[in-house]
Amino acid sequence: MALIHCEFYSDILKEEVGAYVVIPEHRDIKGKRKLKTLYLLHGLGDDHTKWVRRTPIERYAKEGDWIVIMPEGEKGYYTNNVQGKRYWDYIGEELPGLMKSYFPLISDKREDNYVAGLSMGGFGSMKLALNFPERFCAGASFSGALDIRMEYNDYPQYTELYKKVFGPVEKILDSENDLSTVLRKLKEKKRQIPRLYISCGLQDDIYPQSQEFIKQLRSLEIPYTYEEWNGGHDWIFWDESIRRALSWFLTCGTKENE
Repeated sequence: MALIHCEFYSDILKEEVGAYVVIPEHRDIKGKRKLKTLYLLHGLGDDHTKWVRRTPIERYAKEGDWIVIMPEGEKGYYTNNVQGKRYWDYIGEELPGLMKSYFPLISDKREDNYVAGLSMGGFGSMKLALNFPERFCAGASFSGALDIRMEYNDYPQYTELYKKVFGPVEKILDSENDLSTVLRKLKEKKRQIPRLYISCGLQDDIYPQSQEFIKQLRSLEIPYTYEEWNGGHDWIFWDESIRRALSWFLTCGTKENE
């Protein structure tokens, strides 16, 4: 595998940005086929280097022959900030095009594209998968911040950050940041919904958000896979989560969600 640290200019963010990319080396690839791609998002307070620094993601990628793209999202919640940068336009529109231009092995096929993330990145991964269901085969959230309105109540120490990112909590309802609304609209329009994988540790403070999200999936009769085990909001849990999710991704084209 090759680990590539990309630095490039974003027209949307109006600045240089970074991303780590794990990609099979040419000598490891049989033929000239396109490869499965995973966009892997970091959490609040982390950066695009953290997955590589905290997990053996290179080894996991090699085992499944994955391209893994780990972009920088700062503390922007993968959202067009009310006071700040347009992270949603960057992550959802600009970044995929840039990555495909740099790495021609990336497949355009829906069944070859996936997204996953932890905490803030878990919110970002579900947001991407559900707002671009024609693009992603599946999405995974580990200890995800899956209900932003609950974030305002549960983590008052971040209130000022949330206001800069999302604005008043009332603005979230019925927006692209309200995952329950996005789910309902997908169901109403009878659109193909990506496969969904959710994990959360039993000792994690964010556990209630995962439970609320699952409750919404059940009420809408949307298939999903959920796993929980002893663990907190930490890299021990997230390392196990990404390992399990990568194995699960390989089945979701042929196996019904549980």
